[in-house]
Amino acid sequence: MRAGPESPGGVERRSSPRVRSTYFLSGGIDGDPTRSSSSFMGTTVDLSMGGCLIRTYEALERGMEVTVTLNLPEGELKARGRVVHAEEDAVGCRMCGVRFDPLAGESHALLARHLSQYGVVTAPAKGSAKTIKVDGRSPTGKIVVEGRVHRD
Repeated sequence: MRAGPESPGGVERRSSPRVRSTYFLSGGIDGDPTRSSSSFMGTTVDLSMGGCLIRTYEALERGMEVTVTLNLPEGELKARGRVVHAEEDAVGCRMCGVRFDPLAGESHALLARHLSQYGVVTAPAKGSAKTIKVDGRSPTGKIVVEGRVHRD
């Protein structure tokens, strides 16, 4: 993995593997009544269980709380999060890293199913007894159950 913008000294701080993705998303800026428009559109650049990098023309800033809705092939994912970095690219778009608030239940399962297509194995959401598998097994041949790896 490459180091992220918040990584002091180039040390990777992300806890979830990212996959490149290009999905349209719609979003809203939470709790800012001073803005004339609180909605935005964009596309994902990459996606993980912990968040996403989005490209948008909206002037999102670090610290803003947002809600994003992604239309994944498996269904609609709605997630709340916080902008952790925002930079302008060469053509005037904003590249914004959004860290998701903890996902639970069906939202967690939906994103996990999507990422499993790329070989990403995730533990179930806290409090969930579900097993998430990639074609029955992880790429290493192990099964993940409640955050612990078990051999058959």
